[in-house]
Parts: sequence; C-alpha cells; structure tokens
Amino acid sequence: LFITPRDLPTPYVQSWNVNVEHELTNGVAFQIGYVGSKGTKLARLRDANQPDIDGNRVTFPQYGFVDEFATISGSTYHAMQATFRTQTWHGLSGFAGYTWSKSLDDASDAIDFNFATVAFPQDSNNLAAEHGPSNFDTRHRFTAAFTYQVPKLFGPKRFAEGWAINTIITAQSGRPVPI
Repeated sequence: LFITPRDLPTPYVQSWNVNVEHELTNGVAFQIGYVGSKGTKLARLRDANQPDIDGNRVTFPQYGFVDEFATISGSTYHAMQATFRTQTWHGLSGFAGYTWSKSLDDASDAIDFNFATVAFPQDSNNLAAEHGPSNFDTRHRFTAAFTYQVPKLFGPKRFAEGWAINTIITAQSGRPVPI
C-alpha cells in the first residue's frame, strides 16, 4: 500500500549569507563570508505502519507495510568561504578559494538516483535517529584557477604574442560513507 496525503505541505528552504571583502592592493582582493541554509518539510518515504516500540501497528492494523510519501524531513548547511582574487598582477590573474562546510539532514539517504534505490528510515517513528551528515557533505574544498600572460617572445609577431598558461586545481575531502 502506498499513500500520499492530499494536503501535502510545500517544502521550502531559507538561505542567508554575509560577506566582507577587502582590496589588499590595486587589483588584488580577499573576501571571507558565511553561508547558511535550512530546509523545512523536505520529502522522504517512510513506513506509516511501522510498529511502535510495543509492537502495535496503530495507523493501519489490517495492513503490513504502508509506504507514505511525506514532507517530514529537515536539513541545515553552514559554510565559511574565503576567496583570494587577482586581476592582472605581473601578468597573473585568477582566484583561489577555500570552503569549510557542514551539511546535516535526515533525508539525503532517502532517494539515490544514481543507483535507483529508495531508503526508508531505520525507525519511521523516530526520524531524529536519522539526523547526521548529508550524503553529499563535503567538509573541505579548495579550488584555484590562474592565467599567466606570457610576455612577448622573440620571433614573428603572429607567433610571439598572445600566449597564456592556464591552470585549474580542485581538491576536496571525501564524503561520508553510509553504514
């Protein structure tokens, strides 16, 4: 049996941030900021007929499993972001950014589209037991992208000008491994 409430509440997310930027020298700036969000009434599946701790099926005693699509989950995200940017300083331009973040929820394991699986909570009567790091929680992330304009080389103008060296670097910590 599968049920979906007729008056399903609408999920929503609240987001906020604050940033401070300072120009260190002409064309070189540093920015640091805080980013946060909170998800409320997020969707997930649960067994609406899971027995309570005494073994009683209180919702639909005539049925076994009753899968319910419900908006009963929540999430939080907090991050500190720092960025160093340069615009043409001795032929070098680009940025380097670091993010430290923490994402917690009780539903990111609910649907895994990569493996087409649906997970139910261990205890549909106690979603607080599911609260923990999100499946996509990436605590540390560093990204840098720089371009160096090579000075004019010797030789014909067509081949001696307009050369640049580009690089992009990304490094991040691993994601949680569900047990």
